[in-house]
Amino acid sequence: MHKNNPAAEKPHYWVMLKLSEPKYEAERKFVEAEVAFAERKIAEHHNSLFRDWSLPALGFYHRDAWRKYAQDLERYERQLTKYQRAVDDGVLPVKFVVHNTTDMGDSRVNIELQVKDGRIDEDRKAPERPDRLDGRGKTSKFSWPSLNSFSRSRVKITAHKLVAEFSDLGPNDGAVLVNQLVHLHTEPGTKLTYEISSQNVARETGEVELQDEEQA
Repeated sequence: MHKNNPAAEKPHYWVMLKLSEPKYEAERKFVEAEVAFAERKIAEHHNSLFRDWSLPALGFYHRDAWRKYAQDLERYERQLTKYQRAVDDGVLPVKFVVHNTTDMGDSRVNIELQVKDGRIDEDRKAPERPDRLDGRGKTSKFSWPSLNSFSRSRVKITAHKLVAEFSDLGPNDGAVLVNQLVHLHTEPGTKLTYEISSQNVARETGEVELQDEEQA
């Protein structure tokens, strides 16, 4: 197999950092539209005989529930602004993507990512939209179970290290190192490196690259 191409006899890996910021302007437009919608609902209920009733099963909500929803939206917008400032100051919401760049599959892929002059914040969360009262616009969280054999194990996250093992990684295939979004506190000298070993690779090291938005 690949007798005429010695370089293809073992996998080669490429690790990238992918920024995962919210779409701020789109979210602000969403907030503006939803606040206007909530205010219309409040106005509709103002002179209603049922203005103090809530019947969620029928999609009917107390006007105070709509007020609270509008307040939650405004709070969410403030959180977005604060979050955007933090990102501008170097607290980056990221995912790490590992690619097998060759035509040969691999198994038991162990990845260790190191952060120098910076740190990983596992607990920080991105702002989340408040739940819509009437459920409009919600999508089902149900998904069919995966039928492939890929699994991720031995996941460990510390301030300066992120470790995981992939059961396998197919030819020219890739996967995120961990499913969750993490936040990377960066400084001007922050450097990220990786070390990979696997069934077919004794040891490979390199520097994590930033994926351009055009590539995302």
